[in-house]
Amino acid sequence: MKSKQNINYLSLLSNLLSLALGIVLSVVLLLSAIRHYSCNETYLEQQFQKNNIAAATGFSEPALTQIIRQMTGYLSGRESSVQLTLPVSGKETPVFNNRELAYLLDVKVIFVLLDKIKQFCLLLLLTVLIPFSLYVYFSCRKRRNAKTVWLQRRYWMNIFKILAFNAAFTLILTGGLTFMMLTNFDKYFTYFHRFLFDVDLWLLNSYDRLSQMLPKKLFYDVILQIMGHYAVISLILGAAGLIFFAILKKDEAAL
Repeated sequence: MKSKQNINYLSLLSNLLSLALGIVLSVVLLLSAIRHYSCNETYLEQQFQKNNIAAATGFSEPALTQIIRQMTGYLSGRESSVQLTLPVSGKETPVFNNRELAYLLDVKVIFVLLDKIKQFCLLLLLTVLIPFSLYVYFSCRKRRNAKTVWLQRRYWMNIFKILAFNAAFTLILTGGLTFMMLTNFDKYFTYFHRFLFDVDLWLLNSYDRLSQMLPKKLFYDVILQIMGHYAVISLILGAAGLIFFAILKKDEAAL
């Protein structure tokens, strides 16, 4: 009786650990998608063309490409400053004003924080999985018996559960975000900025170049792209996890 209770207790702990690691993996995938599309020069150039940013700002396509390269370099840490001086009506003029520069500095701080969170999550995954993987590997390498076969099967079942829990968390998160975007994007866009920024630097004037370069329509498209990328990767991993988990579970039941 006591042995059965211990097994149930360990099974519960295993499921909770798989759930936690699944959420951690989901966070890593989401932050990777955010970083990829926010600092992808080719993708942003396509978005600028799609939203006719050249006409809105008065900058030529080559000038906008230069601005995109500088902004993505700044947010990625490759450039120390985001400011550029470009010819406007025959006169060399700074692209951004002081308010825009302060806002972009806040954005960079958030990107640095997101990178640190991603690194911490990856470290957490590796800290848990590597020792466990080494233990299973060397245990099964030394001897081959019913216990090591069970251990190896359980190891892979837990890995596949992590992938499945990652997909479940992704569905919940993307479902909530999709609901917010479809019901009232402007309201949640405002909530998002108020949550992330202590001051109102993000409330740019319509004549500010950064406001002209990054209209809400562009934000909307980028967010949809990030969510789509994040969801597809997570669901593919989750589907694979469920399939292989079911196969191993069936094999275990047949023993």
